[in-house]
Amino acid sequence: MKMAMKKLLWLLPVCMGINACSAPHGDLQDWMKQTRAKATEKIKPPPVTENSQASSYTPPPAPALNSFNDARLRVGTTGANAPDVNRPKELLENFGLENLRYVGSIIRQGQAPTAFIEADNLVYPVKIGNYLGQNYGHISKITPDNLVITEQVEDNYGNWTTRDTEIPLSGE
Repeated sequence: MKMAMKKLLWLLPVCMGINACSAPHGDLQDWMKQTRAKATEKIKPPPVTENSQASSYTPPPAPALNSFNDARLRVGTTGANAPDVNRPKELLENFGLENLRYVGSIIRQGQAPTAFIEADNLVYPVKIGNYLGQNYGHISKITPDNLVITEQVEDNYGNWTTRDTEIPLSGE
């Protein structure tokens, strides 16, 4: 009898396991059906819009100055402050100011100061009034610490204005 009882107790968990596997995920399936039903209840169709007349497009007014107008480019070199484009160009006008280095100067008593500018590993002597840079700049002042260059640049309205730029003495 003990033996039969042991066999019966051994079969009990197996039967319960089979019983649990007989209806797989029954409660999960019910929950999924309920959730789908609730989700479809909350979905509303999009509202129907009335056909309204499309608004017309009005382009913005054209700017007074057209930067790409070739007539403006021809006229741009004339005026009260316009640079003299007919004068012969100097050698250092081929370089931008960022490519020029002020490497030293000689200031002698009673004579105009001379500065030395390095460009492309060559050193050039310059004096007040010499042109350099690509914005019609000329040297207006030479000091031991820097060169003051007065450039002529065109503003947004096509007028020529002057601006001062300095090239400091290079410490290298």
